Amino acid sequence: MTNQTCATSLQSFWEIDSSGYSSKHQKRFMLWGFIALYLLISAATVWLLKPGHEFGLLRRAEFGSVTISGILSQVQVLVLIMLSLSKSFKTAIVLNVIGMMIVLQAILLDQSYYAAPNLIIQAGAACIVLLLSVYRKKLEKKLAAVEAQKEKLEVLYREVAAAGKLLSRRNMELQECNRIMESNEKQLNFLAMYDSLTGLPNRRMIINRLEQLIDESQHKENSFAVVFIDLDDFKKINDSLGHHTGDLFLQQVAVRFNAGIHPGDFLGRLGGDEFSLIIPRSLSQQELLNYVNSLRIALLERFVLDQKEIVITASFGIAVYPKDGDSAAELLRAADMTMYKVKESGKNEVLFFNTEMQQSLMERIRIENCLREAIENNELSLVFQPQYDAHSHGLRGFETLLRWNSAELGAVSPAKFIPIAEETGIIVNLGEWVLQKAMERFRDVHRTCAVKPILSVNISVVQFMEPSFVPMIQRILEQTGFDARYLEVEVTESVCICSMEQVLTALHQLKAMGIRIALDDFGTGYASLSYLQKLPIDTLKIDKVFIDSIIQERESHLMVGSIISLAHHLGIDVVAEGVETNKQLDYLQSRGCNYIQGFLWGKPLAGSQLEELLSKQPERVAG
Repeated sequence: MTNQTCATSLQSFWEIDSSGYSSKHQKRFMLWGFIALYLLISAATVWLLKPGHEFGLLRRAEFGSVTISGILSQVQVLVLIMLSLSKSFKTAIVLNVIGMMIVLQAILLDQSYYAAPNLIIQAGAACIVLLLSVYRKKLEKKLAAVEAQKEKLEVLYREVAAAGKLLSRRNMELQECNRIMESNEKQLNFLAMYDSLTGLPNRRMIINRLEQLIDESQHKENSFAVVFIDLDDFKKINDSLGHHTGDLFLQQVAVRFNAGIHPGDFLGRLGGDEFSLIIPRSLSQQELLNYVNSLRIALLERFVLDQKEIVITASFGIAVYPKDGDSAAELLRAADMTMYKVKESGKNEVLFFNTEMQQSLMERIRIENCLREAIENNELSLVFQPQYDAHSHGLRGFETLLRWNSAELGAVSPAKFIPIAEETGIIVNLGEWVLQKAMERFRDVHRTCAVKPILSVNISVVQFMEPSFVPMIQRILEQTGFDARYLEVEVTESVCICSMEQVLTALHQLKAMGIRIALDDFGTGYASLSYLQKLPIDTLKIDKVFIDSIIQERESHLMVGSIISLAHHLGIDVVAEGVETNKQLDYLQSRGCNYIQGFLWGKPLAGSQLEELLSKQPERVAG
């Protein structure tokens, strides 16, 4: 019998034992039954082996009793084996020893030598019991090891099953995350390349398309056209009907343009009320003019929004590759400049970029390139124009004016370089430089002079709308140690076309720092009288255009008087710019204008001229 067979037999017996005799009483009964049977057989064997005990059939055979005793001994061996299998090894050994002693007694005392084989059987049974004991212990160890392995495997199986469920759940979560990421990526790509309001390609995608066409045209020597489109007086729609209606209107304009363009052309929105049309076909100038003019005419048809009819026109500027530019930036700049020429000449027209514009563009590029290095080359300087009390002639303060003397271009007028600086974003660095230098200068003025005049600094709308604008002013105030109460920032009316919420937030932050706010060039730009109530301004500056004509023109005469009166009712001081004659001064004084600024009483001062003027002033400063 192999080890596997024995293990199977034992396991089967134990299963029967554990299932058939599960209770303690049954096991105890079985044990005592085996003991009783063994002792009974031992007694019967001794009795049979005693001389003179043969009877019946046993007398007829010479070895009948011996045979029967041998059979009984075999039964005893089976009993011992059964006891061993039922884990009663000690009991089996004790009974085996008792059995051997009984046989020895029969041999030694009764001289029954026929019992010798029984003694051998008992000795063999003892060996079998011992072997079974040893074998069973080993087998139990193996079974225990197998059971432990089984339990470990079951634990591992459960862990693997749990891990499988977890992995399955994680996989589902990853799939969901991938789906969300793909959806977000598509949305981000759309937002990166398309205008969210109209669904048209945005500036970035327009530039990408231009660069692609330029690359293709260089190999095939093709030409194409770029049209810059700007709606005329779109701000009036926003002001009168609200921004929501303005957005709906832009959507309808996009739909109308799309309906009128060639299937292969590329229409996009650059931002605000500006659109761009790329025509990737080689058309003659007349064909281009007719095509773009058809779009202009189509736009003239009335729009209906919220049961209101709206009529609008647009200005169109056309630039052609490669004649008008060999890069996306140059083409857009040329088309943009052409569109502004249309604006200057009366709007609602189509115009092509020409040689004169090319010269103007080249000059502009030259100014831009030199301007980028102006700070580093130390070509910039500041002058300060005094502001006086219109009645007492007392000094109020100074407006800071920027001057540029280029090593390459010579003295460049602010009217030329400031617009370019604003369009290119250079104004942000220029404005910071002006604030830094002006505050440093007037910090020293306040320390050394008896008077403390107000320092007014012009702020470009581009600079003003930068998120870092207010923190930048706060940082310069801390660096220079200049008292914020004597700083006045001048913003132009163009801030009114920006986000009013952002404008108000920035202005209130400046006011909280103690800085004064002045609205510059009032009456020439975008501001309506309602803005005077919304904006937290301290000072209103009337543009020189109105001051120049207050004596000759009745309209300007009445307008300036009304502006002064309205500002005073709102608690706002008024500064008149560009006052050059006594007649102008007399009129402004009669209307109660608070302060004047102009060549009549003071030109812009540079260098030591500032200190000379301050040394002649009384200690008290107006304002």
